[in-house]
Amino acid sequence: IGDRTLQQQLNQTVTVPATLLDDNKIGILPQEAFIDLLPATNRNYRYALRLPLNHSGMILLLTPEKTESNLPLAQIFQPVLVHLQQTMELCRQSERYQQSLLSARDEARAELAETHTQVEKERTFLRNLQNAIPDLVW
Repeated sequence: IGDRTLQQQLNQTVTVPATLLDDNKIGILPQEAFIDLLPATNRNYRYALRLPLNHSGMILLLTPEKTESNLPLAQIFQPVLVHLQQTMELCRQSERYQQSLLSARDEARAELAETHTQVEKERTFLRNLQNAIPDLVW
């Protein structure tokens, strides 16, 4: 994030109007479409390029000026967005798997501690029982 004011918004939730999320098309947005999403900054962002990530979210590339280009933005960004979406899904799956492994490890540790406590109780009982038995004299 190149704007220091916007950097302060990093990792914070932003409420996005449904109209921005419903449209799954890559396109240039005028300032009116996104101005309420941004905190006040020193820069005057008048345009944004919307890059939707299916139902995962959206990327907004902000600019103070509209660049006139005859490039087909949808064709340029679509392959990159597909790979980004796949990467994001793989990361989410990895995080879920990691959490399940951590939970399983914690459960195994708790079970091991419980088993160890039970073994120590039995060992103490057997020692006390052995000490209570009188020695046989021949």
